[in-house]
Amino acid sequence: MPNSLIVYEPLTGSFRVNGASVGRKNRRGYVYIFTDGKQQLAHRLAWFLTHGRWPTEIDHINRNKSDNRLANLRECSRSVNSLNKPLRPENISGCAGVRKHTQSGKWIADIKVNGKFTYLGLFADVKDAIKARKQAEKTHPELDDRHRTPAWP
Repeated sequence: MPNSLIVYEPLTGSFRVNGASVGRKNRRGYVYIFTDGKQQLAHRLAWFLTHGRWPTEIDHINRNKSDNRLANLRECSRSVNSLNKPLRPENISGCAGVRKHTQSGKWIADIKVNGKFTYLGLFADVKDAIKARKQAEKTHPELDDRHRTPAWP
């Protein structure tokens, strides 16, 4: 059980002990707090102090690992949390789940939900692959707008 002297401020995401600000960033960019001799991730501690239970998985909605405002935190599945990440640097399609098939020169579209990949097809035009991906996203209500492909420019 966390130390009862810790005060969490949901609007700012900050933590205080006896009026003094506490918390440090680790190498991965997450804020942690030492309490009862243990290192606690601040976003998990914020959830506990607000909801009275430890979360299974917490997503930083805006992808900023040190923004622990309650409005920026949500409990979700690991699968949904893993969708809320930026595109990989090598992604040239501009769309998650759409990549160039090197052997054919065409575009592969797929989607992963709840740990299962679904192949959506091989397309000559990247716009068609993105269209297939967007259509597949619509069939999964557990995905919200942050996990959907942005409109093609």
